[in-house]
Amino acid sequence: MNLTVMRDTFTNQSVTSEILLDGVQRWFGIEPPNRPVKPCCIPAGTYSIVLAQSEHFDMIVPKVQNVPGFTGIEIHPGNFPRDTHGCLCIGEARDVDDVTHSREAFE
Repeated sequence: MNLTVMRDTFTNQSVTSEILLDGVQRWFGIEPPNRPVKPCCIPAGTYSIVLAQSEHFDMIVPKVQNVPGFTGIEIHPGNFPRDTHGCLCIGEARDVDDVTHSREAFE
């Protein structure tokens, strides 16, 4: 499976994007803001994903593979920038600095 992250909204609190799965728009994403220090957003682009155990969340999550300059990027539920832990949170709808229905999107 391939995940495409298409950036479109940048604030000092977050970056939101459209998230495509195998070329089809499925979700909206939220990440930490674009800044020179981590945690920060991953580069926009297309990445392969695999399902794997998350040590942080103790559940199976999609892990984003081969992100330049990053390791351990997971997709997990979360609605606000504070929830990202440096990873990508997905939702079914969004506003400027949040995504909504994250649990439903994750399921």
